[in-house]
Amino acid sequence: MQAAGSYRGNLVSTATEVATWARFTMRDPARAETLYRRTISLQSEPAQPLAAADVRHFKLADLLRFDLHRPREALVEYRAIFDVLGHSPILRESPIAPFVGAMMQGLEAEIEYVEKQKRFSEPVNPTSFFFGMLLSQRLAMNVESDDPAIGDLWALLGRGHPGAAERQQAATRLETLSPSILRFPATFNFLPVLGSADRVAAFLRRHDPSGYESMIAFAVVRESARQAPLRSPASGEGVFIATWSEQDRAIMQRAEAIVFGPVDRKRAIDPRRASPEAAWRAFLAAFRGPVLGDAWRFTTPAFRRRNAAAFAAMRPDERAAFADDASALVRGQEAGEYLLASFKRPDGKSGQAAFVRYRGEWLLADM
Repeated sequence: MQAAGSYRGNLVSTATEVATWARFTMRDPARAETLYRRTISLQSEPAQPLAAADVRHFKLADLLRFDLHRPREALVEYRAIFDVLGHSPILRESPIAPFVGAMMQGLEAEIEYVEKQKRFSEPVNPTSFFFGMLLSQRLAMNVESDDPAIGDLWALLGRGHPGAAERQQAATRLETLSPSILRFPATFNFLPVLGSADRVAAFLRRHDPSGYESMIAFAVVRESARQAPLRSPASGEGVFIATWSEQDRAIMQRAEAIVFGPVDRKRAIDPRRASPEAAWRAFLAAFRGPVLGDAWRFTTPAFRRRNAAAFAAMRPDERAAFADDASALVRGQEAGEYLLASFKRPDGKSGQAAFVRYRGEWLLADM
């Protein structure tokens, strides 16, 4: 049985690589669809619900949406994965629950866009940001891809000190890539070589129509700039967020403004949301009150969607007891616009709360 399982796993892995080769190298999406569906059918029954959200399902949805122009079928794939993740108590209680939350916010963003053409316009969950930060750091060290076009870009820009000729060649290759969200993380570092904010914005809209991945990426850029001053690439380094020149950063800042709109720096900040501590106190006060809806003014939309039903099921005295007994925040990991904190629950156990600063105001994002 173990040998059979190993053989099946190797077969699925190889077939997936061939499917990706058919899509991106041969430009044969019909063959790629057949192969992706076969790899999914070859999978044994998942031991964990997360297996249902395997990368093959994402690759199939991406193919259906961008190459085969069958968005309704892509929507079916997205919804199926979202439903599995959202209805699994095993995943909600597991150590990978934060990762699942990040996946669900991304799926929500893609579903909203495919279904309603509505771009992502709310705060990114802290877990989504931290995973994006980790991915960016890993891509800066190495990239392994079954997409030859990404390998070619890495060869041009991923090592050494690429000059004007290499940057121009890479820019041409970037703009000829067929659209795919799956290509976004491995290409974002290289986008300044396009040379103008308009060209960068066009790339972002083409490969990330919902704007979700771009929102995470620009949050990572801002945090990277806060952590490290501008510097020249060291020997062997290529074009990455940490090694962008002043001109590169300026191009990307302008591109962000084009895609998401300029930041309104004159907007008045509600003092109840001026800090994580203030937002926490305001949330608890509203949670204690008779109208639950007031509490949502101090949370992200994603937090409300996840918790509305459970909170509505609580009696007013239960909500009041929680709010009265929850302790003040103790700050933990902090990264610019994101904060992870702890507090003491009414049962005496330690609880975790996450906050995000969005348009200058702090909101409760997870608890």
